Amino acid sequence: MPLIAPHCTAWQPLALLELEKAFSFFDLQGDGALSVYDLQAGLRDIGLRNKLDQVLEAFSRAAAKAGTSFDIHSDDEMLPYDLFVSVYLAQFREQKQLFRQTMNDAFAYFDTSGDGKLEKDELFKSFSAVCPFEILPDAFDKIFAQLDADGDGSVTADEFIDYLLHSQLSLASGSNQAAIESSAFLKGAKEGKRAPLSQVLYER
Repeated sequence: MPLIAPHCTAWQPLALLELEKAFSFFDLQGDGALSVYDLQAGLRDIGLRNKLDQVLEAFSRAAAKAGTSFDIHSDDEMLPYDLFVSVYLAQFREQKQLFRQTMNDAFAYFDTSGDGKLEKDELFKSFSAVCPFEILPDAFDKIFAQLDADGDGSVTADEFIDYLLHSQLSLASGSNQAAIESSAFLKGAKEGKRAPLSQVLYER
């Protein structure tokens, strides 16, 4: 089964110093603990005010697992730094697992031969089938060249996952057209969309 690329440094948890800075951002009083008000204000400032209930529930679950409690209905309840870190790491692991499964499914979808690697023609046919716009050969050549990191003419699971992860990060900043195009075929793979066989086999 394909695994997430182990060398991909973009998929690592925040370092301790970065976590401390994140905690300080929410700690309006500077007292080393977060109140419900602190969390609400911080989430509002970063445009995530509607996520407060979800965040509080995550802290409550983490507290229960740690053998303590965090009353999400009390304005007086305070969240210590160690619980803040525990919740972050738990959410990070959950999202990492979800990402890994999504990437595994996407790779398997395009690996029509089932040999554990994507050949150029094989990927082009599947890529063309799921994209909502026509993919010209020249444009696809550029994408494949980025996917095929070692230049051996085929794409491994690690290369595929590494490229898509970085593409999603680029897509978030709107800085990479290839990221936009790769996002289209990833979305198609996740939804299981495939054009009629005659269209897939049609040589563009």
